Amino acid sequence: MGKRSASGGVALKKPGKMRWDYEKPEKKLFVADGTTLWVYEPEDEQAYKQPLSSSQLPAQVSFLFGRGKLQEEFEIAYYDDQPLGEPGDLVLKLVPKVASAQYRHLLFVVQPKTFLVKETILFDQQGGTNDLVFSAIETNPKSGVDDSRFSFTPPPETKIISPR
Repeated sequence: MGKRSASGGVALKKPGKMRWDYEKPEKKLFVADGTTLWVYEPEDEQAYKQPLSSSQLPAQVSFLFGRGKLQEEFEIAYYDDQPLGEPGDLVLKLVPKVASAQYRHLLFVVQPKTFLVKETILFDQQGGTNDLVFSAIETNPKSGVDDSRFSFTPPPETKIISPR
């Protein structure tokens, strides 16, 4: 498998609200309102709808909006083996305490002054990686993030797929 890149914007709000707008390589939308997760693919005119509690979101993502306690779920250690981030950034290795079928471990690149996570890298069981890099991070914007950004109504022609 070769390298694939995607880019877009992310909005997060505790508890359990997130919106990922992918622009490239194709438009795709992930929206969670705290209880329901939607994955919308406009080109295919289809949307996947499932309870957020049953979705298999990797810890790489779920920690971002306040789900889970990292210290309860992972053995966490400093990781100096790989030059990641910028000089002075902290790199943490998180190994799940309970083995996961989805991944072997995670790396978090943390900005030491703000403790913002700038990058997460998931190492899967097949030897692949999933690298999320966050840039232009804005925390707690004065205007806040409107709750309406986390709701989704599929367009009329959309085929809706839900797990049984």
